[in-house]
Amino acid sequence: MFIILLLHLSNGISQSSFLSLSQPEYIPSTSSGALASGIHNIDNSISDLSSQLSKSLQVLGLKIDFSISTTTSALITLISSEISDKKAQLDSLNNQIHLLLHNTEGLYNRCSGFRTCDSCQYNPLCVWCDIEKLCVGGDADGPFHGECSNFSYQNCYTNGCKSYTRCRSCVGSLQCGWCLDGGGCSDTSDSCDYVLFIHSNSPGTVCPIEDVSYPEIYINSNPTSSDYPETLEAEKKVMELRSDSVKLVQDIQELEYAKARLIAGLEESNKKIPGINVEDNNKGLEGRVGRLAAEELSLSLPIERKKNEEGIPELENLE
Repeated sequence: MFIILLLHLSNGISQSSFLSLSQPEYIPSTSSGALASGIHNIDNSISDLSSQLSKSLQVLGLKIDFSISTTTSALITLISSEISDKKAQLDSLNNQIHLLLHNTEGLYNRCSGFRTCDSCQYNPLCVWCDIEKLCVGGDADGPFHGECSNFSYQNCYTNGCKSYTRCRSCVGSLQCGWCLDGGGCSDTSDSCDYVLFIHSNSPGTVCPIEDVSYPEIYINSNPTSSDYPETLEAEKKVMELRSDSVKLVQDIQELEYAKARLIAGLEESNKKIPGINVEDNNKGLEGRVGRLAAEELSLSLPIERKKNEEGIPELENLE
């Protein structure tokens, strides 16, 4: 009876059961094997979450960049509009000054009071005679009375670019540029860092605000000496208008400097920002888990096979 029962049990164990133990899909039932399997599942979940988080951060970064770009572009537009308005005001002031100087007897004859080309250029009705080293009445067409044939109007170029001692007059000449590192005015940027070289063809670059000082030059170089009340009143009005124009020049330069900084910042923000990779923390974890599982599998299979083999007695012995 006992032998019949064993035979029945023996027939109940199919050959496929033994074959299934050697398949790669076998997961060890040991505690270490279960831990490896659990870590493997957790690693997959973390990797999926990391991938989703990376995509979300990338989308968020693009939205932030777009918002910054839009805001900056709006500010640049507003500043440009303000600059245009102030330049229109400056043109109006300069026209008033020009009319006063032209229509008031004796004012344009005061050009002789200017002793340098720099001071001469700030009176729109004065020109500098390059050879004679004199400031005489005139405009863009030359001296009113033909005092000289070689002249400079509004800009000085008597001894090349080095003759300019101020940034504003330097960049007024197409041949010259001003170096902000103290290099002064020159006809080439070879000795100056490119980003510090200001030239009339360089958009967004302006002279330092401290460079605007021509009202003092004008006042000190052209002292009042007229006895005519009308002339004195006109000259006083010119001084007031010039002070207002200088304030506008300073405002324009501050706005242009702010605009240049915003443009530079906008260009920088448009550059690609390196992506955030949150998956690096799990790098190699799946491989380690795989090796651990394989090691557990190789250790547990022989044990399980041996147990199965020992647990089934040979029929010939039982008989």
